[in-house]
Amino acid sequence: MKKQRGFTLIEAMVTVGIVAILAAIAAPAYLSQQRKGHRGEIINALGRISIEMNRCYADQGGYTACNDAFILPKVLNAPPLTDQGHYTIAITATDPDVGLIGNKVHQGFTITATPVGDQAYDNKCMSFSIDHLGNRTALDDTATLAPTCWSDQE
Repeated sequence: MKKQRGFTLIEAMVTVGIVAILAAIAAPAYLSQQRKGHRGEIINALGRISIEMNRCYADQGGYTACNDAFILPKVLNAPPLTDQGHYTIAITATDPDVGLIGNKVHQGFTITATPVGDQAYDNKCMSFSIDHLGNRTALDDTATLAPTCWSDQE
């Protein structure tokens, strides 16, 4: 009688089970690292938008004309989404220290970015913002400050 070659059904099922366990462990770690990598996109975009806001301020004498419709198309390919589509961006003109500036309005701004799509599952860094003074903030999913998001070390 000839000796048969191949795998038994049990051996094949054990192999499939092991692969499934490894995939269940590796997939969340991979997605987490991918989301972390996308944070660089928003840090870059917020910096570029902030620079463009300051150019607009120099040209217009204030931030009144420096709104989403005017600024974002200069910096982003498909505003208000970032170039890779992981965040949406909004610009808000503010009136900080009105007494010190005089009668001019909208002498400040805040640029806020919120994640969309799969990036919204990045619980450690749910939103990013930068203001006219360069103050950078990031919040986690419980609206708690997450300072390591800007340095991307977490």
